Amino acid sequence: MASRNLTSKDLSKLIVKLRDNKIYHLETIKDNVFRVATFVDGERVEKYIKISKASVDCESEYGHWLFSSTISDRLAETEHYVYALIDLMGQIHIVPTKAVKEAVDNYHHNWMTNPGKRVKKHKDSNIRIFIDYDGKYIDNYGEIKR
Repeated sequence: MASRNLTSKDLSKLIVKLRDNKIYHLETIKDNVFRVATFVDGERVEKYIKISKASVDCESEYGHWLFSSTISDRLAETEHYVYALIDLMGQIHIVPTKAVKEAVDNYHHNWMTNPGKRVKKHKDSNIRIFIDYDGKYIDNYGEIKR
């Protein structure tokens, strides 16, 4: 599976899209984590956005995103995070952590319970996969304002 690195063009596009939706970049925590703020009904709302770029070799036209097996434990405690997932076409999927956790857990459960090639049972691994099959999270900037 080929992973694609984030570029400054990806980050610039995200910041412009956020600004267009009245969401403002406050600081960069790490290379791929931003703290942002917006106002909802006069109240300031802050969130953290973790940015990731899609990997190829997937059954979805958008690609898929790889996570480690610890993602479920970490996401259970971080309601103030959302994911900005950049797909193979450069579109930005804004996904709440709860949706990532559920999708990753379901995908892994299905993968473990269904046999692989040559009808062999899959061995567990530390890789977890998120796929936005129908693109429902594309430009979902309202999620940041919740």
